Amino acid sequence: GCINVTTMGQERDGRDELICRTMEKYELDVCAISETKWRKSGKVKIGDYMVYYSGVKEEEKKYGGVAVAIRSKLVGCVTSWQPIDERIMWLSCSAKNVSVTFVSCYAPTNEADDKSKEKFYQTLDQVVNGIPKRHMLVIMGDFNARVGDDYETWKGVMGKCGIIGEETTDN
Repeated sequence: GCINVTTMGQERDGRDELICRTMEKYELDVCAISETKWRKSGKVKIGDYMVYYSGVKEEEKKYGGVAVAIRSKLVGCVTSWQPIDERIMWLSCSAKNVSVTFVSCYAPTNEADDKSKEKFYQTLDQVVNGIPKRHMLVIMGDFNARVGDDYETWKGVMGKCGIIGEETTDN
């Protein structure tokens, strides 16, 4: 699963627990979380999940922030994880001779300057290229993209759920 929470509340004000209860409701074992607005990086147990997170430096204004929440019963499968910055992190799991790496992303909005977008996609490219080829790769997150409603041109590529009248963005 994947969810943009727009602020998760590092102060443990209950929003984090509500989000984890929602993940339980939908029976999600792994979920990418974007826009946590948490500082630093680390891991914290919330409900039935271990949440690995990557955010801004302590002295910076809160923005962005990504996390991967994994059900407690699967934490023993986690082999490594790496916070990259406030927009990208990854977590690897192995079980029964299968390795999977989950990448959690939060792309700059379409209104962001081109330099910020280029930096994000270059970093994501470096991260993806650094994942061992034998791993299954799952990239999850909020790419802040709009796909428009041109279903006929993109038949077989996009579904019929584009926003009518919405322009496709360059994200």
